[in-house]
Amino acid sequence: MLSEKKVDLNIPNDVGIPLLSLAIVWDREGAVLPLLEHGANPNFKSVLNPESPMIYAARQSPATLKLLLDHGGDPNAKAIYDESLLDENHPPESALSVAAKKGHFKSVEMLVEKGADVNFGHGRAVSDSMTQDHLGITLFLLKNGFDLSMELYPTGYEAKLIQERLQINERSRNTPRFNEWDFNKIVSFLKEKGIEYKHVKPDKVH
Repeated sequence: MLSEKKVDLNIPNDVGIPLLSLAIVWDREGAVLPLLEHGANPNFKSVLNPESPMIYAARQSPATLKLLLDHGGDPNAKAIYDESLLDENHPPESALSVAAKKGHFKSVEMLVEKGADVNFGHGRAVSDSMTQDHLGITLFLLKNGFDLSMELYPTGYEAKLIQERLQINERSRNTPRFNEWDFNKIVSFLKEKGIEYKHVKPDKVH
């Protein structure tokens, strides 16, 4: 069907999702490359669903994301239909923030290598990686262009700076999700950059 060009691959379904995104969601990795090779747009967005296939791939699989990046996928893909309406204080998810939130280190690495903006949306990718305790990803983003003086997303949050947000992670030190190794690396990195980190007592685990 693809070779006979009988299918327009960039027409979304009734809820605004194109075939390429469906292949990614359904984990049909074998279908992704043929779709891309026959004209499926990795950056397609619809009015009903502003998440392009790049957002789905960033959430789902580093291998799939690589295919999309190799076929013109935008490393700065954002889940918003009209980017002229962007509000930096209330940023949409981006491919980078989605990958960081899911803990896909390889995807984060690829996106940054391709030019993803680590500071977009008050560092939403940094913030989301910390919220989910993916501190290895946090450290990678800090080392790859993050503005350490920036107030982190969400901007209305009391803990605004990176060192303040890190204290929230340290409070969960007594839980299995806490990564001591990466936490200490971030503290050392901040110290190298002239930022003193004030340790806090971990919360009691009942």
